[in-house]
Amino acid sequence: RHVPICRESSRVVSNLLSTESVHEKFLDENGLESLLCVSRSLDNECQYNAALCFRKLSPNFANHSYLFAQNSLQKIINLSCSGDLPTQRQAAAALRDISSNQEYKVMFAQEGGLEAA
Repeated sequence: RHVPICRESSRVVSNLLSTESVHEKFLDENGLESLLCVSRSLDNECQYNAALCFRKLSPNFANHSYLFAQNSLQKIINLSCSGDLPTQRQAAAALRDISSNQEYKVMFAQEGGLEAA
């Protein structure tokens, strides 16, 4: 019953995150917490939208501290193991971007990013 709402809401967030200036407001207002909930959905479309949101957040190195503080890496890894190829692709791209940040390389490896790759 709530899946269509989750799908549309996560699509809205994904559209908004296409604009980098929205990232800080999204993260400061606990948007990441909601995104983590969506990433746990069993619905493929919700999972895809969550992976896409992570993909849009990941190129911005300023967002990485938020992602690690909220244990988002494990959720992104889980999405990269999804049975849905487009979801896997978006999650893998997010992992690629996060792994390129020198400041978090060791933590990335310690939290399972190396095995996921």
